[in-house]
Amino acid sequence: MITKINNNKGNAVLKSAIIVVGFVIVFSAILEYIKINTILNGIYTATENAVIEVATINWDSMYPSIREGVTGGYEYDGSSWREILNSGDVQGRLMNVLGLDYTGSRYVDGSFMFGISDVHTQILNTPMHNKHQMLETKTIMKVTIPLIFFGSKFSDITINMGVKVEYHQKF
Repeated sequence: MITKINNNKGNAVLKSAIIVVGFVIVFSAILEYIKINTILNGIYTATENAVIEVATINWDSMYPSIREGVTGGYEYDGSSWREILNSGDVQGRLMNVLGLDYTGSRYVDGSFMFGISDVHTQILNTPMHNKHQMLETKTIMKVTIPLIFFGSKFSDITINMGVKVEYHQKF
């Protein structure tokens, strides 16, 4: 009877199965992390391109005031300077580039790999006669990515993402 308790035959199969399952779980978690980072990088790049487009649109507003010695997006209307800025269409550009559809309160891709909501673009004009500050365009949004593990959705991860672009005059 005592010899049967101390018998370890077949123990290696159980230990190796536990080790393999552990590696599969860790590998799946690493793949999910890589998937989330890839999605966030793609969204960041697309948003950055859209915000750069807005800054480029505003370059046309900046040039006349820079030529006149005023460093912001201003226009002289005969008696005074007035601010002229264009906020562009960051949401529309993101919908086209990322292939998003509007459902409920957010933009979602077809297979719901991610969703984007609360997209806000803000343009901060340079104060008059200030060559040290730059025209800034900021976009802030919420990105929602479902956390999927072994084919089951656990929860949604919501990340606040921001992109900032500055316009620098060359001369």
